[in-house]
Amino acid sequence: MKVKVIIDRFQGRLRQGVAAHRKAAYRAHRVLGVGLALWLALLALTGALLVFRAELDWLSTPALRVEPAAASEPAWRPERVTAAVDAHAPGARLLRVDRPATSRSASLVRIAEGAHTRELFVHPRTGVVLGGRSLDDGQHSLADLVRQLHVRVLLGAWGRTLVGLLGLLWVAALVTGWWVHGRRRPSRTWRARLHAGLARVTLPYAVMMGVSGAWLGLETLPYLLSRVDLRAAFGAPHEAPHDAPHEAPHEAPVPETQAHGDVLAHAEEHANRALPGARVQTLWPPEHPDQAWLAGLEHTSAWLPPGAVELDLPRAAQPGQSGQPARPARLYAPTTAEHVTGALEALHVGSFAQHAGPFAWPLRLLWALLGATPVVVALAGLYGTLRRYRARAKQRPPLPLTPRPLRELT
Repeated sequence: MKVKVIIDRFQGRLRQGVAAHRKAAYRAHRVLGVGLALWLALLALTGALLVFRAELDWLSTPALRVEPAAASEPAWRPERVTAAVDAHAPGARLLRVDRPATSRSASLVRIAEGAHTRELFVHPRTGVVLGGRSLDDGQHSLADLVRQLHVRVLLGAWGRTLVGLLGLLWVAALVTGWWVHGRRRPSRTWRARLHAGLARVTLPYAVMMGVSGAWLGLETLPYLLSRVDLRAAFGAPHEAPHDAPHEAPHEAPVPETQAHGDVLAHAEEHANRALPGARVQTLWPPEHPDQAWLAGLEHTSAWLPPGAVELDLPRAAQPGQSGQPARPARLYAPTTAEHVTGALEALHVGSFAQHAGPFAWPLRLLWALLGATPVVVALAGLYGTLRRYRARAKQRPPLPLTPRPLRELT
């Protein structure tokens, strides 16, 4: 009998503790939901659009549109692209050359002209310059504006850290929501059922998005903190070192891309020889004539962002010389952190779907629809919470009026 009484008391206290924790989780979920609803709706909507970022840029920029290549014609001739840029802007410094995002897109070439940076649209096979745009301002295209809204909310480098913190708070809201609504009876209103039901169905996807968004947003935090000058923040004057003489800045000599034309023409062969199944996604020119071109590779089976796997292309022979290149190609394997970042980025932006062959478009469309579900969940929860607050405010009794003494007639 005494054992049964002890067990009953223990179960009662356990139920009270669970109820108290659930009540605290409900309050935390309500506060997080109200605070994150609009932010989450903005990030989810822009993230769903970024799944089709290349297509969005192609639709909003007519100069990017080209005809697809024939079956027997190479889709990209980087040696012709770089030669056309040299002829179009002789005094410019080449920064990078990107493979066309789609079969109907031009190749993007970034150049520097003094203190200004431009992006040229070059035909990927003929080398004709189709147009360009300035990169001096923050948002130079509609697709880049959507990306800046999603990655940095238009707040610069620290905005990316803010987005990472919002990702952590989103995961906390998902955990508290699962704890609160996991065993509750379905609500009578359709808005509450939509909020709870859609959140339950997409819970694994939402947790993955929150964790990957937090990782990608907070990975640059150590770099940003290393650039903070604490002495200047607290008012201490900045003293320049006296032992280092002041030197005028000088620019690296611009290499002749014609001397590397043979290397660029066979860049795909070097990439497949160094890493079977890979293709060149981005080309970076050398800063000095004795250096080699660097190629960012995209592997068909690895969940890595373009450029995580880099290839040091063979150094071309100097003009007037013959024989083999001065140095063979060298492959730079990514680190463990780059592997993790690449896998999370591929999941977050849906770039893994491009390796699915005929199922690429259905997977991208599914990823975009799943990315838009937090908009419905957040707005439905916010509307229900505000409506509940308004109903409770109407049910409160009015404040009693203090009686005022009547003035005596004089």
